[in-house]
Amino acid sequence: MAVLARWESRGGAHYVELRKSAGGYGYTGCGCGGSLGAVESDQAAVAVIQARVDSGYFLPDNAKLPMKRVVPIVSGPTYNDVVGAWEVTVSLMVYSDKLASQAFNVLPEYLNVDGHVYRKGGMKAADCTAWYRSSRSCGK
Repeated sequence: MAVLARWESRGGAHYVELRKSAGGYGYTGCGCGGSLGAVESDQAAVAVIQARVDSGYFLPDNAKLPMKRVVPIVSGPTYNDVVGAWEVTVSLMVYSDKLASQAFNVLPEYLNVDGHVYRKGGMKAADCTAWYRSSRSCGK
């Protein structure tokens, strides 16, 4: 099951994740979860959840802060001379080290960039950046 998108409130008290599996699209959040049923594409599934987020569907009545989409920014690949491997970086747009760690944990183990597969390496909490690394024998 892959996480397609994530929304969270500032501070991360409330969140919802859109997931895709062989069985279709589903979501999980703070005390909620479910299936979207038949949806024709990833973009359509994101639009359904975004509409529910905008309506406050996933927030309790006493919530004061709306949720915003957390969008990772993927850059690279670049060659890292120190480790002798190609790397792809993922910048996580989150508000704290704790939330960066949570977001890092739900990133997929492998990332396919232009037909090359990279394995999740680690993260730097200071700037909320995760990296994926090719094996030493692989080149771009």
